[in-house]
This record gives sequence, structure tokens and C-alpha cells, in this order.
Amino acid sequence: MFRTVNWLQQIAGARSYHGRWMAAALSILLGLAFAQTAPDAPLKTTLCEIVSHPDAYNHKRVEFRAVVEPGLQDLPVDAVDATCGAEVKFLGGDDAMLSHLLKNKEFQKLAKYLTKNEVVEADITGWFARSGSGDKPEPGLVLESVARVAHRPGSAPKR
Repeated sequence: MFRTVNWLQQIAGARSYHGRWMAAALSILLGLAFAQTAPDAPLKTTLCEIVSHPDAYNHKRVEFRAVVEPGLQDLPVDAVDATCGAEVKFLGGDDAMLSHLLKNKEFQKLAKYLTKNEVVEADITGWFARSGSGDKPEPGLVLESVARVAHRPGSAPKR
């Protein structure tokens, strides 16, 4: 930090009072610029919030914790949050994304628990989109990754 300020002071001609203030302001601005999250970082939220305000999250990368329900062939079908009744279906991604998921250790753990028909919670990251036509398009999520996969005693609800 001191070297940065000294460097900025030299650029701003910091021998004067105004130069020092300018150097300090530049230092703060640079610090804020580097402290910002990456532009592609997911929006951390809840599934209840996403489903309650779908337009605010449409076509955005999101991350939330929810229960994952089993589907066919050990793949998850949707995520639910029983506290508010929110549900979002998983949409198909491209082959590269699916290949990446299948190689991921956390996703493999998720699939193992789902095969045993257990209740599974996970941090879910993906791209939210409203799909379908009509007055009320269905919420969907292109699953990108899962983390902190954990199972709870009991079995998953039957569909």
C-alpha cells in the first residue's frame, strides 16, 4: 500500500497538498476496483427470492441452497425450498456443461445420494431462466455446479 501511494504521489506531483489528496483518492479508487466481485460471480440468494421475483433474476447466474429432488438415471430433476413452496426445474445445458458436471466430485456425491432415494441438500449454481409460453412461464435453471452436498435422514418424496 505504501509503495502504491508513493508511486501515485509521484504521478500526481504529490509535493503539493492537492497532489497528496489526488494520490489518496486514486489509491482508494484502485482499491475499490480490485475489491469488486468478478462480473460473472453468481448472485447469492434464496430459491424463495428467485421464484418470488423471477424477472429480477431472469437470465442471471445465481447461487442458492435447496433440496435437490431425484429424477431419471441418477440425475436431479429440480430444486425445492419447502419453507416457501418454491420449486425450479433443471433445464438441459450443453454437452460440455453436462460432461463437466459428471466429472465433479460433489455432483457424483449428489447422484449417489439420489440413487439411494435420500433427501439431499446442496449449494446450487446455475443460470436462471423463465421458459415456456403463456401468461406464467415456468422457472428453470441450467445447472452449472453443486457444492456442500449433504444428505438428511429420510427418503425423498415420491413423484
